[in-house]
Amino acid sequence: MRPLAATIRPMATEKLTALVMAGGRARGEYALAAGTNVKALAKIGENSMLAAVVGALTAADSIDRILVVGPEDVRSTAISAGAQWTLETASLLGNVQAGVAGSGVGASDKVLLVGSDLADPQASSLEDFIARSPDDVDVTTPIVSRAAYELAYPDSPGAYLRLREGEFTMGSQFVAPAGLLIHPPPAVAAMLGHRKSQFQMARTFGLSFLFGLLTHTLTIPLLERRASELLGVPSRAVRDCAPDLAFDVDDAADLAYANSLLSMKSPPGPRPPSR
Repeated sequence: MRPLAATIRPMATEKLTALVMAGGRARGEYALAAGTNVKALAKIGENSMLAAVVGALTAADSIDRILVVGPEDVRSTAISAGAQWTLETASLLGNVQAGVAGSGVGASDKVLLVGSDLADPQASSLEDFIARSPDDVDVTTPIVSRAAYELAYPDSPGAYLRLREGEFTMGSQFVAPAGLLIHPPPAVAAMLGHRKSQFQMARTFGLSFLFGLLTHTLTIPLLERRASELLGVPSRAVRDCAPDLAFDVDDAADLAYANSLLSMKSPPGPRPPSR
């Protein structure tokens, strides 16, 4: 494993392929409230979350191509919004790998993984995260402080990780080399699927992580170091990212909150033609 960089060097100006994961299912009360069992198709106001995510990616200058991975149900929405589509597999990691294979990128090329269940995605927020992802670090993910998140989305049903530096929540985005996703270490699936579950992350990160959680002694550098060990490549959290990158909708309460807060926003204007 290469050593972690001592200083942050912004990512080079090469454009990225974005892979949008749209295979998540809504069940029970969430599905009833959304009127669909596909999370990506749940609407905030008049716009589905998938269309909003693809729209933000389309408007981001750092993104070259957008590929949505999900069931047949999302195909028309993805294409109408300006993305390509490929059929989902039986698992989240399988979907990521299908997206990488369908995109045709090289193993050393970096891609942007994006969740499709963002309530309020902004192109400028994605641009900021990408621009501040160090070029000499292989894997990055955005983190948002609780204070910043609650200032943007007051009284939201958020989940936070308590560290020595404060309380934080993660975004649903990762920049990573395609080769790492095609031939991943076991930790990749856990980090993708359980990023907001402290218990599941403790199982992945080990006893020292659990002890740090209980004693509130974990720090961001310690987490970055452990993630780098598990993934086998330098990994880093990009701090002070925009709150909308972490505003995902996981259940009926999140959906109700997002609609109450955001449904009065003006609908997005015409999007640029697909790439």
